[in-house]
Amino acid sequence: MTYAYDKNGNRITQLRQNAAASNLPTAVVAANIAYDAANELTRWNSATTNLTYDNNGNLATETQSGVTTTYAWDARNRLTGISRAGLTAAFVYDGLGRRNSKTINGTTTGFWYDGNDVYAELTGGTPSATYIRGLSIDEPYIRKGASDEFYEADALGTSIALTNVAGASQTTYTYEPFGNATQAGTASGNAFQYTGRENDGTGLDYYRARYYSPLPQRFISEDPIGFAGGDTNRYAYVQSAPLSWTDPDGLRVYISGHTAAAPIGQVFTPPSYHLSLVLIPDDPLPFQGQSGWGPKQGTGVGPYPSQTLGAHSDILLMLRSTPNYSSDNLQSGQYSQIIPTPPGMTDTQFINNLVKASSCFKGVPYSFPDRTGYMGAGEYNSNSYVTGLIVAAGGTPPSLTMNGQWQALGYSNPIPSSSFWKSCGRQ
Repeated sequence: MTYAYDKNGNRITQLRQNAAASNLPTAVVAANIAYDAANELTRWNSATTNLTYDNNGNLATETQSGVTTTYAWDARNRLTGISRAGLTAAFVYDGLGRRNSKTINGTTTGFWYDGNDVYAELTGGTPSATYIRGLSIDEPYIRKGASDEFYEADALGTSIALTNVAGASQTTYTYEPFGNATQAGTASGNAFQYTGRENDGTGLDYYRARYYSPLPQRFISEDPIGFAGGDTNRYAYVQSAPLSWTDPDGLRVYISGHTAAAPIGQVFTPPSYHLSLVLIPDDPLPFQGQSGWGPKQGTGVGPYPSQTLGAHSDILLMLRSTPNYSSDNLQSGQYSQIIPTPPGMTDTQFINNLVKASSCFKGVPYSFPDRTGYMGAGEYNSNSYVTGLIVAAGGTPPSLTMNGQWQALGYSNPIPSSSFWKSCGRQ
């Protein structure tokens, strides 16, 4: 399967080989796809599929072969209704922005939450199914409905099978690369499918902050955190890398980089970057109102709580933690990269570890690279702080997608974890 994109990251073709494969999409040619200047998809897969948008960039109508689907939105750009021949859907949200009910063709399902994860589905106000989940977001283990169903998932958290108490597979799922699902076997009420998110049976998957359409492989509204999401195309799904990333809420932990201050930033070609961490929680509730967290700290835009963690040299050439430094947010950055949440942790736990380790850091001597860019063992700078902080919090520093470690001098010299935890009584 191969894809081609325009300069804004919009897909213009998808081509499949001739070999039969039920979980690969059919070909789409450039003549059947069109976008406007705002990256809004206006034609999809045929001259008879046309889409329009409201003034906020939300999908308003989709007309396919003469049948029109209409989408309704509230003042906070949340999808509230879908209507077309054979389908009516309505969605209601609570004061925290969580979807607390959906009504599909007259059948209403309510939801009870544990944080941002559903732990019970309700019919007529009574639980009809409950969930046992792991520590990470979107990690269902067991669905307890009319019978117990046990989840089998891949590395991205996508449900690939449901088994019974004996371990026998009852329901299976196959997916196209961007998540269009096909179910086989025993019918199930399970909605948690691609990357553990909810397939509503409307052609859309519910991704909390917005809705995803797996056929055109994009969201139907703009990223609520705007360009701070790390992509200039605010409709794109995980920067068109669905085999590597997920997007449970459009919010996550990033490495952000910008050209380092003179002289270091100008000595090398390409310019050397100063890195920091930007924290935008998947579950914002535990961080609302806490010191150091604000809607503009890490993103440059609202409304989600965020924070940045970085380090700079003081006048005594000691490297110090500098949370929420003015130029360390995503909006000011020239480069960003997602840091995966460590296995066995929720993103809330990982973020709390990062913030705590940063606050415990008391400083180390700051070192400059030599003119070849070399930094020896025991020599540290702000990029060493970033890798050291990730390790101290229980994470794994990712390989950088810029021009290797060369463009982030010191990244491969992490500050030891003891320098973060020793003053707080941990080693």
